[in-house]
Amino acid sequence: MSKLSNIRALHLSDLARLKIILDQTELFPSDMFEEMTDPFFNDSDCVDIWHVYENENEIEAFLYCVHEKLTKGTWNVLAIAVLPAFQNKGIGSALMNNIEQVLRRGNHRLCWWKPLPSQSMKIQEGFTIALVTIRKQ
Repeated sequence: MSKLSNIRALHLSDLARLKIILDQTELFPSDMFEEMTDPFFNDSDCVDIWHVYENENEIEAFLYCVHEKLTKGTWNVLAIAVLPAFQNKGIGSALMNNIEQVLRRGNHRLCWWKPLPSQSMKIQEGFTIALVTIRKQ
C-alpha cells in the first residue's frame, strides 16, 4: 500500500494521539495543541490543513500547513512530526509529498524553512540561519 493512502485529515478524536507525538518529539508543548486546532474544528472560514499519517489504526505522524497571510496562493508548513519509533521510514516525506500534491491541484505554492547543513552560522544562541524555498510546480 502506498504511504500516501495512509494520509487523511485530522479528526477531533485524534487529538490525544497527536499530543503523544508532540510530547515524544518535543516539537512544541502539547498544551498549545488544542488552541491551535480549535479554528480547524470550529471556524467554517478556517483554511488550515491538518493531515495525519495513520498505519494500522495508529497515528504515527502529522503535518500542519497554513495559508500565508497577505499572499495569494502561498502556503507554509508550520509543523511536521513523526513519532521517534517511526522516523526514517519515509513517513515525513510522504506527508510532504502529499501536501505538495494537494496544493499543486489548487495552483498554490508551498513555502517552507529548509535548515542549512550542519556548518550553518549561528546568529544568536539557539537560532540558526535557514533558507526559505518557494516552489510552484
